[in-house]
Amino acid sequence: MPLIATGLNHRSADVELRERVSFSPDALPEALSELVTLPRVEEGLIVSTCNRTDIYTVGGQPEEIREWVARTRRVAARDFAAHSYVKEGDAAAHHALRVACGLDSMVLGETQILGQMKDAWQLARKGGVLGPVLERLFQHAFGTAKVVRHSTALGAGQVSVASSAARIAGEIFGSLKNLNVLVLGAGDTAELMVRYLLGLGQPRITIANRSLDRAQQLARQYDAAACSLDAVHQFVGAADVIVGCITIDRPFLSRRELKAATGSRKRKPVLMLDLGVPRNFATDVAEDPDVFLYGVDDLQSRVDAGTAGREAAATEAERIVDARTREFAQWLSSRQLDLGLSSLELSWREHLNDLNQRALARLQAGDDPADVLQRLQNNTLQRLLHEPRRHIREMPAEQRGRAVQSIQRVFRLDDNDDTPPHS
Repeated sequence: MPLIATGLNHRSADVELRERVSFSPDALPEALSELVTLPRVEEGLIVSTCNRTDIYTVGGQPEEIREWVARTRRVAARDFAAHSYVKEGDAAAHHALRVACGLDSMVLGETQILGQMKDAWQLARKGGVLGPVLERLFQHAFGTAKVVRHSTALGAGQVSVASSAARIAGEIFGSLKNLNVLVLGAGDTAELMVRYLLGLGQPRITIANRSLDRAQQLARQYDAAACSLDAVHQFVGAADVIVGCITIDRPFLSRRELKAATGSRKRKPVLMLDLGVPRNFATDVAEDPDVFLYGVDDLQSRVDAGTAGREAAATEAERIVDARTREFAQWLSSRQLDLGLSSLELSWREHLNDLNQRALARLQAGDDPADVLQRLQNNTLQRLLHEPRRHIREMPAEQRGRAVQSIQRVFRLDDNDDTPPHS
């Protein structure tokens, strides 16, 4: 069964398509269950973040997987095909390792993606759709990320989308001391934003989340206020910075809603940092001259000053990834060989058991033992050689010679030296 990675990322598709293709956390369990019902798909795993959606499978056909994604996410098949990639075998493994190390991220070397891949791996495990190949691949990817982190400077001066967004806040306001910050969401990205923003001068932070308990839990850690999403609009009017980190089906805040909440303010700038995919804020909010709106794609040009230093480290990281990809490829090749030989052994055992039963029956009937053994030997050879002989005869003439030579090499029939081979 082939290893396949199908997906799109910030390089292959714009944010509009990425947000349409992304799977919300609530939708992932059902999507995983449906994925492994596709023809010949034996294992499945989906990594869906703000900048990528990658579908890993063992087995299946790339075009059928692409069609499934388009149908499931309700996007035109031609649009998804035009902006997605398909990687198979070693290339799929190489892709997974690069992603885990942050080498394929918008911000080079960021580590948030590793946590997101671990979440995807755990969800696939819980859903019972993770088999031995994807289990080994992702464990290998996590191990590779650890090696890269400890063996190179790729993680030095680490940045993420969250830290880049916080840097923008610092550039616009200088210090955030005594400013009001509203953070939508209470997940990992939201927590990173809270940490980074607190480092810019101790602003007054309010955390809004669907689950008020989760918002309160995070707020207690950082001496912030908390509210539910249903009550968030009463805090919008006073906010100097609004950060969107929630997963939603449509924009949470439009220009009209923002205007209604901030109408009493007199030309006071509002920074809106949209880290959500799908987007948390409607694009029309930027039409207000007092609003500074930055989305995930805008952050591509806002990477940390340490990026240049990480470029050199990335070269060494790529070498590590290449070497570790070869290790995984060797394991996969050995596994495929073992499975193939196990299937061959099982088939031969079935034939031999059948022939042995027939030979025993003839012995019990009083047939001559020497004759029974001779017939058993002949029948065994005929039975075991029947399928290989038929298969080779059906091959094109130019392939038959190579097939016979391969068989001779496998069974060492072309070795005229009687000396035992070196171990």
